[in-house]
Amino acid sequence: AGPFTVVVGVAAGSDDAEELIANKQMFVDSPDHDLTFDPPSQHFIVGLRYGVDVPPGATITDARIQFRTDETTSAPANLVIQAQATDAAPTFAWAAGNISARPRTAASVAWKPPAWNTLLEAGPDQRTSNFAPVIQEVVNRPGWGQGNAIAIIISGTGDRVADSFEGGYGPILTVEYTLPT
Repeated sequence: AGPFTVVVGVAAGSDDAEELIANKQMFVDSPDHDLTFDPPSQHFIVGLRYGVDVPPGATITDARIQFRTDETTSAPANLVIQAQATDAAPTFAWAAGNISARPRTAASVAWKPPAWNTLLEAGPDQRTSNFAPVIQEVVNRPGWGQGNAIAIIISGTGDRVADSFEGGYGPILTVEYTLPT
């Protein structure tokens, strides 16, 4: 039956974070997310955590995150979307490496966002490509339970800067799914 749609935002400041790759320093309260380069020399990975009201046995047909532009950037960006390979992802903490140390899904999806030319824009250009296979891998886990938390991990190259929970716009996850009849 379905399709059904779940729309969920980042619920707390500790549910979106970034980690500086060079020294594994965590930023749990940053006003923005650097996807993934902050000139002149800082590279990050970003973590986003959502409580997802999708039941076991669901078939994920679409999954996307809507960001909002915090800074305009136009250099090419090649991002990779994965999730933490766990039944229920814990919130992010200040401990060094709290994103990079998490095991990741085998499934990954590329996202090559176009230029972000307008501040505070939250439209198609700031929406990820469909990463349904990533969510499906987590929901297929034997310990998955409806309402469990999923941590999305974004890595790659390039420079896009999006608002965070603390910046006034926590990225929004939309998941569409069907259930067996």
